Amino acid sequence: MKPTIKNAIFILVFWAPLLLCCAPEQDFFLLSGGATWEQARQHCQVCYHELVSVTAQNIQTIVRVLNLTSDSWIGLRKHLNASSSGSALPWSRWANGDPLTFQNWYPGWPKAKPVNTTPACSCCCPSDIDTTEQPPTTDDLMTAMNSTMDSTMDWSIQTQTLIQTQTQTLTQTLNPNLTHVSNTSSNGTSDENEDADGYIEDTCVAMLSFGAWVEKDCMKLLPYICYEDRFKGSATQTNVTSSSATLTWQPGPGNISHYEVEVNGEKLPVHLRNLTYDLVGLTSGTLYSVRVFAVKCNRSLNPQTVRFYTRPGTVQNLNITMVTTTSVAMHWTVDGNASQYEIRVHGTQNLTNLSTSKDTEVRGLTPGGLFTFEVMAGVGDNSLWGEAASISAYTKPGKVSNLTVSENYPHSVMLSWNPPEGNVMEYRVTALNITNVMLSNITVNATKTTVENLPTGTKLWLSVVALVNGSVEGDNVTTTSSTAPASVSSLRLLPTSNSITASWELLESGYEYFDVEYQQSGFSKNNQTSKNTTLTINGLKAAANYTVAVYTVSGDLRSPKTVMSNFTLPVKPGEPSIRSWNASRISLEWPASENTEAARYLVSVRASFWGDHWDETVNKTSITFDNLRSGTKYDFEVRTLAGDLKSDPVSISKQTDPEEGRIVLSMLCSSVEPLLCDHQTTRDHMFEKLHDHFKGLMSTQVFWNLTVLKP
Repeated sequence: MKPTIKNAIFILVFWAPLLLCCAPEQDFFLLSGGATWEQARQHCQVCYHELVSVTAQNIQTIVRVLNLTSDSWIGLRKHLNASSSGSALPWSRWANGDPLTFQNWYPGWPKAKPVNTTPACSCCCPSDIDTTEQPPTTDDLMTAMNSTMDSTMDWSIQTQTLIQTQTQTLTQTLNPNLTHVSNTSSNGTSDENEDADGYIEDTCVAMLSFGAWVEKDCMKLLPYICYEDRFKGSATQTNVTSSSATLTWQPGPGNISHYEVEVNGEKLPVHLRNLTYDLVGLTSGTLYSVRVFAVKCNRSLNPQTVRFYTRPGTVQNLNITMVTTTSVAMHWTVDGNASQYEIRVHGTQNLTNLSTSKDTEVRGLTPGGLFTFEVMAGVGDNSLWGEAASISAYTKPGKVSNLTVSENYPHSVMLSWNPPEGNVMEYRVTALNITNVMLSNITVNATKTTVENLPTGTKLWLSVVALVNGSVEGDNVTTTSSTAPASVSSLRLLPTSNSITASWELLESGYEYFDVEYQQSGFSKNNQTSKNTTLTINGLKAAANYTVAVYTVSGDLRSPKTVMSNFTLPVKPGEPSIRSWNASRISLEWPASENTEAARYLVSVRASFWGDHWDETVNKTSITFDNLRSGTKYDFEVRTLAGDLKSDPVSISKQTDPEEGRIVLSMLCSSVEPLLCDHQTTRDHMFEKLHDHFKGLMSTQVFWNLTVLKP
């Protein structure tokens, strides 16, 4: 294919969409001071980028944002290089080199060059150019461009007629009152370089206030529109500490005079030419928003921004404010700022908590556990953490359960309990009386103990507290009880035949009354109470063995008993009688003692003449003695027995039947007086003396009889 003008336009337009799709964002600037087109371009190149290139995508933005009120230069010139006006393709490129892909001419513009009727001279053309094709006119050029755009993209402007129609529509939309645009300059004068038909060979394009284009003499002084690709550099931070950071940024485009730095909305009083800056005097743990502005022609470009946190400070003054069985509360301070705090827990459990407050409570811990808490300050995005501070603490141990008093003694009580959940090292056991006087305070390792050295008969408040580390206490558990009262001493029993008077001593206080329990052997128990240390028990059986037990009572507790046994006094039996007798046997009986059950009796037998004496004990009211001496008087005494006690005796005597034997006594009487012995009176006197002698010797203890035999 030969390189024709249409082909060249087709290639130019074909690449337009590719260029537009990747175009950077642009900012537009209206400079109101009058300047020629070339002066305007130079200023735009120095302080911006270039005169604006108008596209279908930006025309509405330019008109609306810049609020145009007059004609303004844009970056389009018929011949971009004035020296090549005769050879370069007109209206082919924008000032920035972009191909012309969009036109928005006011109707009647651009002006076509008048047809020259003078015969044209022949010329020599390169062999690869189709010499049969006529040189294009302006109309040919516009038709070729529009038909090419229609075949490559969805453009709204296709033909000269369509351009005019849409331009009129756009013009009427933006300015309904405008019906005609004259071919005059902005100051109302006609262009000097125009010919009679209004044609200018080398023109520049000005955009009317409503967006349409017209040709102007490039030497006219008009406002102009510059554009600049929006600068999108980036800044970074390095060497961040708690109070400083180093900023680095990218160089701005074009002739940058200096850089300004804004920190958290406040500009620093520095003009920088380097691309780094050290920020000092910062506050730890603080979020800083930094913007770096490249300054160009006293204009700040789009800033390069960076946001970063300074490193948080070290946690200080970390202390424990509260401890429970499953939680520990802490408080701390920190220099500067911190968005959050990380609490790391090491111990029985390993946990990590986050908090936004300088007061926090770590929950879910094991009772009685030793934990180390590390606290460090952090920033909001978790990127930086300060140095940690640490502290150790025990949680409170739990409460014991099932506290029980199993035994009560006068000076001690026995306690037992179940251990709490979690950890425990030992237990503190205390005992207080009703006036909160400490009676005992001991520490033990086991779950049972005996609390000793307590006063007798005392009401107690007994508490058990679990301990860890010797001083960290759990909640106490309390129960009430009492020591047993002291036992009585020196118990004495003073009996009568039907009562026993018990008396005792108690050297200690702490009792309410005494419980006296008594029981006859073989019978049920009975009891009486007394507030005194003596009690008479009446209505008892005589000669009975009674066991008396005395308890000291305080509340529900009784002291160990003090016991003694004794018999009531025996009552003498009824008068005895001889039931039968013979020479060797005597049987006697007697009535039982009054108020006596199952008494024992002591029967004493005495034969004084013979010196015989013995006792017999019987459980009945009769007895028979055999193998007695005949003719002997026996004396009997019967007593009722009660232990070692004996009643007064009842007595009776009886002589066994005699078995007589004869003894003949012969007496020889001699006297100095003759025949004195032969006198009867002497004989009678002697007999009386002999009788008295035997009477004094045997009395009535044995049977005897003294008679005088007659010769």
